[in-house]
Amino acid sequence: MPRIAHEAQRVTLYQRTAPWILPKWDSRYGRLHQQLIKVLPLWLRLERFAVWLIFEVLAVTLVDAKPLSRILGAVARYHLHRQVADPMLRRQLTPSDAPGCKRVLFSNDYYPAIANGEVSLVTNAVAKLCDKGVVTDDGVLHRADVVIYGTGFRATDFLAPMRVRGWGGVTLDEVWGTQAHAYLGITVPMFPNLFLLYGPNTNVGSGSIIYMIESQVRYVGALIKILASDPGRTVDVRPDIEQSYNTRLSRRLRRSVWALCASWYTTSSGAIPTNWPGPTFAYRILTRKPRSHDYLFRHVERLQLDGPSENRARLRR
Repeated sequence: MPRIAHEAQRVTLYQRTAPWILPKWDSRYGRLHQQLIKVLPLWLRLERFAVWLIFEVLAVTLVDAKPLSRILGAVARYHLHRQVADPMLRRQLTPSDAPGCKRVLFSNDYYPAIANGEVSLVTNAVAKLCDKGVVTDDGVLHRADVVIYGTGFRATDFLAPMRVRGWGGVTLDEVWGTQAHAYLGITVPMFPNLFLLYGPNTNVGSGSIIYMIESQVRYVGALIKILASDPGRTVDVRPDIEQSYNTRLSRRLRRSVWALCASWYTTSSGAIPTNWPGPTFAYRILTRKPRSHDYLFRHVERLQLDGPSENRARLRR
């Protein structure tokens, strides 16, 4: 948004809810810093580890460490007060939700763009779009040549609009109903050889999603290696294992900051099928190696998911 403000004659920001914004710890690598990395290559790894560790601690604050969450909010409020002098504008930009309940932003130029008048802030709800611009719920027409419509995605509808069939012809939509679920976010009971990446409850509120996906790829690779060693074999997670895992997960998510407000992390019923409630390293440990007793391995002589149920599959345990 601040970048657009430098190029457009006028920019209007329609704010549904004020976001929590933290300072962006970003700077250029100076000559001395570059020389240090050149002489001591290990230093770069230490820096990378430090950044990873900071975000692992932040991940804990979103679930278990409420005092640290308050510190997070205090830092964000200080950032707002330091960059916005106008009391009225400051109140409009102050979030009402708990810190971390919605996606936290990192920016050093978001607030200045609004405070300096480059961007006009509108807090009224958008009623409709018309050929001349945007109409808010107070009846005011805000003229616009271009509208950037940054909403409308379906983060909780995994694999939509694809239809995936499993044993007996059952579809994934039928099994999931209103809330997607999977063991470790990867495997689903009754769906043989279906492996999900970035599946249910593997998104991160803090940290690297790449690290999470790397854990999943290693785990799926190990399962595929087992299948490749014995052609005609299928694997799907045991229903009791998946149910027990997701019961524990749901209990932990109910304690998280994400349960305190409605956001794109949650469904209309308040369930949270999106986020992983903890540090990424905990997920790495859980996915380090598939446990054979978690899965049902079958041999399939013939697999046909369509047609009469008695002809769909002949299995040999």
